[in-house]
Amino acid sequence: MSALAAQSNAVVQDFWEGTDVFPFLVPVNALYPAVADYASLLFADAGGDETYINLPAPKAAIFLADGVTVDPAAIAAIIAAAQSEIITASLSLVTTYLGGIRRGKKPDG
Repeated sequence: MSALAAQSNAVVQDFWEGTDVFPFLVPVNALYPAVADYASLLFADAGGDETYINLPAPKAAIFLADGVTVDPAAIAAIIAAAQSEIITASLSLVTTYLGGIRRGKKPDG
């Protein structure tokens, strides 16, 4: 959770990694402040099964110059944490980061 929180403008309301944790933090006003904007990060296990992690309100600094593609170097801590904690539907740990892109709610109109 700490690796994700470090790259997000959103505030974690609660999470569990053993015991429930309820941090009382304040969100920031930044380029992607809304949780409707998110970075979708794709991972795979050794067998090729894939899973996603969605990072709400991602910091602009995690994207390449196009503003859409996630820079793997910028999320190295998330990748490392995922490879030790995230499992796919086949119950295998993810081993590979395949890529990530910015997604979001389309504006009205």
